[in-house]
Amino acid sequence: MAAVVTKSEFWTRNQQRIAPVVDAHRNDAPKTGFAPLPGGIKNGIAKVVFCGFGKNDNGEYFRCEAEVIAPQTLNGVPLTGMKTSRVAILQDTDLEASVVGVTDMLKLLGCEFPAGTVFDPAAIGAAITAANPPVCIRFSTRESPPAPNPKKPGEMYPARVWEDWHGVVPGYVPPSGTAAPSANGSSNGHANPAPWSEATKPTTTVTPAVAARVEPTVPAGDYTDTDDLDSMGARASDDAAVADKLEGMAKALGYTQADMDSVGSWDDVVEWIKSGKRKGESSKEDDDKPRVPVKTDSVEYAPPDKKNDPDGSKGTRLKPVACEVTEVQVRKGTVTLVRFDDRSKKYLGVPYSELVYAATE
Repeated sequence: MAAVVTKSEFWTRNQQRIAPVVDAHRNDAPKTGFAPLPGGIKNGIAKVVFCGFGKNDNGEYFRCEAEVIAPQTLNGVPLTGMKTSRVAILQDTDLEASVVGVTDMLKLLGCEFPAGTVFDPAAIGAAITAANPPVCIRFSTRESPPAPNPKKPGEMYPARVWEDWHGVVPGYVPPSGTAAPSANGSSNGHANPAPWSEATKPTTTVTPAVAARVEPTVPAGDYTDTDDLDSMGARASDDAAVADKLEGMAKALGYTQADMDSVGSWDDVVEWIKSGKRKGESSKEDDDKPRVPVKTDSVEYAPPDKKNDPDGSKGTRLKPVACEVTEVQVRKGTVTLVRFDDRSKKYLGVPYSELVYAATE
């Protein structure tokens, strides 16, 4: 059965007026809507694809937009290519806040502002947008829960995702095959623009500190660039070469493959490397710190007496029991324990300081 064609009265009576409108807008890009990033992204990396001025019905603004490179997914949601952005609204009625909003954004992108600097944000933004390799920033997202609307009882404001930028990732080069940024703020497959150089920078602008855009040479056990170690930790799961470098640095400090497998997080391995200490090494300031456990350690733990001290105000503890460390949360300084005499009983989030090791260890 043929489909029924339904005529539109609007289209029929306006036929002559519609044709010029269609012709005028035939090359416009379709509006696809905005897909917000999910909350919970930590230590993400995104490449800047647009930086410059814009204008809408509310006035002028300065906007920077970056395209997500890592992580590639979060809880099954594909993130690669999604956008994170920052915007500074420009208002004559609050000039200082407007200017500071722009300069803060440019500082995050590696710009410096010596005393007496006269600068053109549009020129700087164009240089950052066209930089090759692209300028890459570290970012994270956090989600606030739904909140009551005080003006409308019973109505809730929806949950909101906040995007935080944490500055340029020094020396980071996006994986090969990543599209080059274009001047209009979108990625494309065209040839890369000319590399950034001192000779091509605008003479009246400050210089973005983005010169170190080459893959860093990382000698095992002798690397101190904290920011780049963080970016390597974020990439290690998807980049075997980066994972090998981190493993080499950790092993140079005395850590074994078993140690790395036990924590299950590249962020934890990065923390070991940042410390610069060999495995088991301590300094005077570390003497009072509790020992950092590893998976399968045997310890004794005195659980809280929840029956006689439900709120923990008395600090009452039960008799110590023998347990095995099954998970280590290095950044939180806690572990998960399982009792040897009853494997069904677990203790979650136990601080290092509450663990007791055998005297012979």
